[in-house]
Amino acid sequence: MGAYYIPNTRHVLMIGISEEDGMYIENSIKKELPVHLNAELTKNLGKWLTHALGGVNINEVDFAVHPGGLKLLKNFAKLLEDMGCTDGESATKYSTRNLVSYGNLASAAVLFILHDLVQKSAKNHIYCMAMGPGVCMEFGGLHRYDPSSSKRRTQTTQGGQSLTWLLLAVIIGLVAFIVSGFTFNDVKQFL
Repeated sequence: MGAYYIPNTRHVLMIGISEEDGMYIENSIKKELPVHLNAELTKNLGKWLTHALGGVNINEVDFAVHPGGLKLLKNFAKLLEDMGCTDGESATKYSTRNLVSYGNLASAAVLFILHDLVQKSAKNHIYCMAMGPGVCMEFGGLHRYDPSSSKRRTQTTQGGQSLTWLLLAVIIGLVAFIVSGFTFNDVKQFL
């Protein structure tokens, strides 16, 4: 797991609560967001993948990426291909499906994408990445449990399960940050 703040982007992506005509969430996203994201992802994604998943081959990974928009997902898929992935669009298809089906659910979308990946994907490795105000990036890696692997059993016993829970807690915490001040029912209505 890891987190990264893209320097000098506080103004690029802002989320706040507006009380005009009732309470609602107000987003402010500048057109320069893809430029900042592409620059940082090009520089850091390889390092972040290694940090989150170790030396796993990129073609053995599915990606649960926050679907901030179709252009962002296409740029991310192209970057994966530049890094050696044979089909970036296929690797991010669950993020794209989520965007088409539900729209931009903010960082909470990663939970829906993970649900699909766990049920439908045959790959054993998932790279999760979400972004939030600031522009802050949060990422982590998940490995499917293999009961026949003694190495996997040892890793799980030594904290693999807590790492999974920690990743979920970070994602949920990010969502809570975005919608701070809301009750659980308000969050459910928003989602």
